[in-house]
Amino acid sequence: MARKPTDKQLFKMKNEWLGQFYEEVKPKDFYRAVFPEGSFEREGHPEDEKCNGVLTVIEGEKARNYIVFDELNMVDEVEGAEFAIMSPVGYSGRNRTAKNARWLYGIAVDLDGVEMEHEFERNARTAEAEQSKRAASRVKPTEPDRAGKQSAQRSVGDVERELRGIDEAVKSRTSKGRAEQAERRRAEQEAHQRAEAERRSAEEQQRTSSRRYIGRGWELER
Repeated sequence: MARKPTDKQLFKMKNEWLGQFYEEVKPKDFYRAVFPEGSFEREGHPEDEKCNGVLTVIEGEKARNYIVFDELNMVDEVEGAEFAIMSPVGYSGRNRTAKNARWLYGIAVDLDGVEMEHEFERNARTAEAEQSKRAASRVKPTEPDRAGKQSAQRSVGDVERELRGIDEAVKSRTSKGRAEQAERRRAEQEAHQRAEAERRSAEEQQRTSSRRYIGRGWELER
């Protein structure tokens, strides 16, 4: 069973995965997109009477807040810090509190501590497939059949069934996979029950129709 990656390894994995779909940008460019020019008070211009951003830097066990003006210069000054965070919110004051919050400019999602379960499943599936391939390569081929082909060659359906079996085995090792399997079994059971109920209903309708026909016939004869 594969070991769980460390936080640093997870950070690298997430960046590699995100890099396949998105372009990485500099912190200042990112925050300029979140806070367009004119969103905050300019540095040295209290007459603007606007809110500002609050950037928090944590070093060791100490946290310090910095006011971010419209020029966003503070973002450049703290670049490279071990831990720095800035909410997409405009505040009136130095502290990031609900009381000081004025404007919400966006919604940010923090991916720290979030695992990549699908990556573990994919790695496990790859390992299972490689193991199956090595096992298949050790099987001694049979003699050619009348058509001159190896009868040991498997059909596409056989390969697909084997891959589905591997996929099911991998899913059974994760809580999400087990939940999916249970949901699929429940859906199949419900479909079977519906089909059985429809079959019984059709048989009952057929018997009722036959009794009505016989009843009308008797009335005619009388």
